[in-house]
Amino acid sequence: MKKILIIASLALCCSLLASCEDFLDTKKYGAKTDWETQEDVEKALVALFSFNTNDSEGVTGRGITWFECCSDDMTVGRPQGEAEDIRNFRMSPSNGRDVKNNWKIMYEVNAKANNIIKVVPTMNLDNAFKTKATGTAYFFRGFAMLMVTPYYNKTSQAGLVAHFTAMAEAGGIPVIVYNVPSRTGLNIAPETALELSKHPLINGIKEASGNISQVAKIAALCGDELNIYSGNDDQVVPLLALGGKGVISVVSNVAPELVHNCCQAFFDGDTAKARDLQLEMLPLSDALFCEVNPIPIKYAMNLLGWEAGECRLPLVEPSEAHQAQIENTLRAAGLIQE
Repeated sequence: MKKILIIASLALCCSLLASCEDFLDTKKYGAKTDWETQEDVEKALVALFSFNTNDSEGVTGRGITWFECCSDDMTVGRPQGEAEDIRNFRMSPSNGRDVKNNWKIMYEVNAKANNIIKVVPTMNLDNAFKTKATGTAYFFRGFAMLMVTPYYNKTSQAGLVAHFTAMAEAGGIPVIVYNVPSRTGLNIAPETALELSKHPLINGIKEASGNISQVAKIAALCGDELNIYSGNDDQVVPLLALGGKGVISVVSNVAPELVHNCCQAFFDGDTAKARDLQLEMLPLSDALFCEVNPIPIKYAMNLLGWEAGECRLPLVEPSEAHQAQIENTLRAAGLIQE
């Protein structure tokens, strides 16, 4: 019944799209916000469903692909096709079209939703309608922010607390703070992580300091109040052993099944398997960080046929020696097959 209602709702929304052309991509990523009436806002809300008309698969095909991201129970028992490949880590350049398109669509939809959330509360409209409109927009919006420490204009630890607090409250959605001092020159101290963990919207940290002792101290101070994610592919299992919840990974771009299975083995209590998979991951990690990220991973994705494009300056192509290292490592891992 739930599925029927959603498909019917999508069909209704699409039937209204002809009347809201001005709200679909009038500026890139739906930047139009000069709304004056409730009807304007209703058209903008309908525009959130515009992804359903983006290809020949039709409303239900695109709708199922989208809602699969939000609720797995929407399509249980149905033939999944490419969605099944996505879920079981069987993606390849030949079946990756929907993934690429969906990310672009999701970015646009999030931007449209953010505009509604920002503008509608300031309009002179019925409060019940404003609540419904912003609630709908929040559903389509990104669910969390990954937020790096300020760089160049480095601040104090107190400044970090003030910065992350202000950003979290402005965004209104959960925040994972990102500690990568090798890039920013600024470290989030364990005591600062503890202070940040007291904020209801700051509930995670991507730890890429490489300092296992520091991670242990964060875990000891924060406990369950701050979810810890590894930011280094060569330190996944060590962080999981300290209570980490997973990894925000580079290697997973080329070997998602390997990274997934490593984490899953640890969560299942098979630490020996998790260790073995972590060690199996090391050559890929070394190759994909042979130069500054994302130079190697973009080169690797292009080799695998994903058409990731060139790096933007000041980043350039990897050296010939590193190109050979990346290609040889991908071959050794069975990711390039003749």
